[in-house]
Amino acid sequence: MGNGKIMLNGTGLLISGAAIDFPDYEIKERLGGGANGVVFRAWDRNLERDVALKVWGSRGLSRAQDESKKIAALTHDCIVATHRFSWVGNHPYCVMEYVPGESLKSWLKAERPVEAKIAIWKGYARALQHIHSLGVVHGDPHTGNVLVGPGANVKVADAGTSIFWDDHSKFETREKDLIIETAHRLFESEKLSELWAPPDAVNHQDALTMFDIPVEFLSRAYGLPDHDMRSLAASYFSDQILAHPFFRLDAVIRHIDAGGVTDGERVLRRINASLAGRTSFMDGDEKLSHQTQERYSARMKEAAALVRHMRGAVSAPVA
Repeated sequence: MGNGKIMLNGTGLLISGAAIDFPDYEIKERLGGGANGVVFRAWDRNLERDVALKVWGSRGLSRAQDESKKIAALTHDCIVATHRFSWVGNHPYCVMEYVPGESLKSWLKAERPVEAKIAIWKGYARALQHIHSLGVVHGDPHTGNVLVGPGANVKVADAGTSIFWDDHSKFETREKDLIIETAHRLFESEKLSELWAPPDAVNHQDALTMFDIPVEFLSRAYGLPDHDMRSLAASYFSDQILAHPFFRLDAVIRHIDAGGVTDGERVLRRINASLAGRTSFMDGDEKLSHQTQERYSARMKEAAALVRHMRGAVSAPVA
């Protein structure tokens, strides 16, 4: 029974050619499918509401209940809720919260405002932080498993398969890589890869935390300008850049000037003055000096070396 043989059949399904009806649910449409099953929108006849109904194919048949139990335990407002697991004959299915909208992968096909992207990242990060806090990993946190509803409301879905991985080190690496890939895809038009260069020697939890820093930077840079607060904003940016030496300075200044909450010259005066050891930022240069570039580059190397050292000494447990 391959997933390609799970098809709509009126208000039920055809599974490997056999008609299957779900007594309490009226199947409406196919929402998507993966390696282990197919998800449909269905009408719950008893509660009179739309739900998402996942039906497993042969590949995931033996582990459907364990997957569903893992997902059901991840209770959070940014994670798709699980309502029920059951069987129709030999066919397992799971009833989940229906999220009207589209996947993040589909959502990103159109131009989107940076404010909406920031809201999505925050929801995505909150969901994964909750999962990580339980000592587990999501397993597949790519853009196809992030659902975007009205008002950039985010729900993370399909977190069940990681319990079947034997090699947790490879699984952690996959989780980290997908988090980084999602951040870059989400902020592709903001050129996040040019703005922020974190070291490779981080695990999945560190990667999530590290990308919160440039996202907060973008949130401040593209926030509502307040001309009475331009100096304070410049101080905030310079402090963040110096505290987290993974920013690329030329890209930072472009974003600050484009956002308009302050101007790049103010920020550069503070950075130049700080790295040159001056007592007042008013003595700082208005352009990125060669001396500043060299000293900041040295800080980046020192910070990356420190992270590599810490990652070599510390290993986070994964269930």
